[in-house]
Amino acid sequence: MAPDDRPKPSALQDQERPEFLVVFEGLVEAAQIEAVVDSIRLRGGSVNHQYPPRLLIGRGPSGLAAAIAQLSGVVSTHTDPVGDIAGLDQAASLAVQAWNQRMSPEYRELKASRPDEGKPWDFHVRREGGDVIPVEDEGGRSPLPIGMMSARAPATNTSRYMIGKVAVGVVVVDGPAGGAAAFIAAEQANVVAEVQEGANGLIGLSPAGANLNFVYDVNTVTLTLDPATVTGEGDWRDPAMAALGYGSGSAGMYDYLQVLRTTKWPTCPAPDWAYIAFFTKYNVSWFAYASIGGPRLVMQYSNDGWGPAQIDRVFAHESGHIFGAADEYASSGCSTGGSWGYLGVANGNCANGNPSSVDCLMKGNTYNVCTSTPGQFGWRDSDSDGVPDPIDLSPGSYAANVGVTPGSPFYNNADVWIRNADDGDTTSTPQNPLSNIDNFMYARVRNFGGAPAEVVRVGFYFANFTGTEFVYPTDYTNVITAPDTPCPTLFALTPGASALAKVRLRPAQIPPSSWHPCVLVKVGTVQEANPPSGSNVWTSNNLAQRNIVIDYVSPSQILTLPIVLKNVSAREPAFELVPLSVPPETKVWLRVRDRDLRPLPIGPDLIERQRLLEIGAQVAGAGGGMLHFESDADVWLSSGAPAGETRMHLSAGSSVALAARPASSALSVMGNLEPIEDEMGVRLMGDAGRTRPFRLDVPPQGHRVATISLAAPASAQQGDEYRFDLVQYNDDGKAVGGIAFLIRVTTPITMLKQFRLRLDTLRKLGDYGDAAIASGLADALGLLSDEHLADLDVGPQAKVAKARGDAAVALRGTIQAALLTSSGLTEAAGRLEAGEGLGADIAAMNEILAEAQERLLVRMLAS
Repeated sequence: MAPDDRPKPSALQDQERPEFLVVFEGLVEAAQIEAVVDSIRLRGGSVNHQYPPRLLIGRGPSGLAAAIAQLSGVVSTHTDPVGDIAGLDQAASLAVQAWNQRMSPEYRELKASRPDEGKPWDFHVRREGGDVIPVEDEGGRSPLPIGMMSARAPATNTSRYMIGKVAVGVVVVDGPAGGAAAFIAAEQANVVAEVQEGANGLIGLSPAGANLNFVYDVNTVTLTLDPATVTGEGDWRDPAMAALGYGSGSAGMYDYLQVLRTTKWPTCPAPDWAYIAFFTKYNVSWFAYASIGGPRLVMQYSNDGWGPAQIDRVFAHESGHIFGAADEYASSGCSTGGSWGYLGVANGNCANGNPSSVDCLMKGNTYNVCTSTPGQFGWRDSDSDGVPDPIDLSPGSYAANVGVTPGSPFYNNADVWIRNADDGDTTSTPQNPLSNIDNFMYARVRNFGGAPAEVVRVGFYFANFTGTEFVYPTDYTNVITAPDTPCPTLFALTPGASALAKVRLRPAQIPPSSWHPCVLVKVGTVQEANPPSGSNVWTSNNLAQRNIVIDYVSPSQILTLPIVLKNVSAREPAFELVPLSVPPETKVWLRVRDRDLRPLPIGPDLIERQRLLEIGAQVAGAGGGMLHFESDADVWLSSGAPAGETRMHLSAGSSVALAARPASSALSVMGNLEPIEDEMGVRLMGDAGRTRPFRLDVPPQGHRVATISLAAPASAQQGDEYRFDLVQYNDDGKAVGGIAFLIRVTTPITMLKQFRLRLDTLRKLGDYGDAAIASGLADALGLLSDEHLADLDVGPQAKVAKARGDAAVALRGTIQAALLTSSGLTEAAGRLEAGEGLGADIAAMNEILAEAQERLLVRMLAS
């Protein structure tokens, strides 16, 4: 059995791939950090260490550091020792001191000529049973012989295999100043330097496909504990964890690791794994030890006979135990059998009874690895494809995807929702985000696969307008950008299990251009590739969408909502309004400015199914027949022959006689399109709640801005709900987009409050260069709604009349200044001037708001 023949890692600078330090700005955003990380990797470099949010240490081709220095958020990059950097916290300051120490010639020389190179770890002091020691409170048992220990991690899997991003909580447990357990500043910096060096050793040994990198939380905890009173680890460990805000024993440590893996840093992806590295001068069980699978390793700073200058290799060795690897030196009691690490690899390099045993990190003071150790770390690549076995599974065999509630359309997934409070564990009823408070986005994540999902990453996105067809990721904004917004990750999701992921949505992240965002959730594991760019939600079970509009209307009022019709998958998409719960007397229609809606050809089966027409005789075939129309309709009759089209407008009760024709001749009937007053669009649902498909000229890869309007009947009662969907189809008739509408009937006072929240939309138009509909009009309408709210109980007062007049003047000025010809705005101004009361004012304000939103959408999509 020969040792691995790769070069041994060291602190010596590789002239072709030197290490470099990146210093970020003090207010750097998570997105900027991740952009730098991506840039380093795209340019052939690697990111080895991070001390969020200010520091990053990488390695790459010569010249890479200079290129990275030009990126947004970067203050400077360095390949040599640096001077003082203002504004760093204690952890970052220690990291810089450690960097300077490691970049010094003296340190490099020290690492190049180590004493006792290759000697086994029990060379200075034998350790019967090895340095694998369980946490003391785990049943109070004594350490088991290594051959009897399980290689599997405990139920809380925090370190299954050494692949991906690893969080290390470095905790220096300091004693009373001047005492035997006290650290001086240089020793604290040396701990951080040695951890960097030891992690570099592991990174240098790891295969490229492991993408091993480390992120650190460095803490120095000073105790008043007298070293003479310490009898075991728990005496100093539990007070140290308490000082950090956590409980005692393994429970407190696992709580800390959960924070490191989820909410500690504003970076995505979050760490895959985490463990604690305690460094102390207090009494310990041996100079260094760890528990198999975590959660902690412990090192005495004196480092036995090896000394503090060789902490790096001991740290790397103990980290091997964290990820399930076995000891290989003789006094550990090892054997060449067993099943170790995530992949269950035998301990073939154990020194006992094994003349073929060679120098190896898990055996002694070396950065060599034998053939057994990489497999125990999880670094086996059975098919030689460059992807380690633990993350090299076939697509779908390790699925942990957002589940679609049975029966719900993909664009209205009930497992995704927004709430205005952190109450997602108690309700999944969706709400519109409010722009002035923290909101919360939730996803119910399900594991449909047959294997446990160790690390499930959940990404939250939204499109800040309401539309029909969206594409991942270009149409969405990543929600996880604010420095205080954590990256949600779920762990240990067993087959068939579900869990709730959430993210905080800060007010600054909610654009005033819309309060009906389309929410997207992306779910995946390291075992599955991300959905490819350009994916539609219905093409990937790793994507889920909630595209729902929740709004309010009062009896006898018209609610108008701007939307975007987008086409990415059809020559000419088809649309359909689907009434789910719409009373017959409720009117719903779609308006598209300056565009004709052309209905789909209707065959006899569709006529009968949709009840659009009463047919007095056979339509298809040679016999002819008669068509009767229930209501006014624009009709297009086509025989399929050249110039064989007839267009006409028919009033209710009209009939059309169909002459006899050959059986092979196709007859298309397109009808029941009720015209609306402004001729800007077509009503789609009439008195009977009817619906029918139609085509719309939305160019491929293009869009149209439209509005959906609902007129509530006078008989509507508070609490009534109107539900309907707008569905989009591609050329093959498959649904590729949709919007779900939930309109609730409410009181005028609620309408006024809702309207008051939306005035930012008017103000936002000024940012897009539209001074005609901006802050002045928004202020006038805000005052009008405020006066109505103040005087609602006692009827219109003089203040309401004056506010109404001011709003009318502002609106007339807007129309004149912008040369607007909108009949809706002119009518709204007339309503305000007429002073007809609260209902007329609400109608006018809704029309103004719809106009503003529509114009803003046009400008947003054009910019």
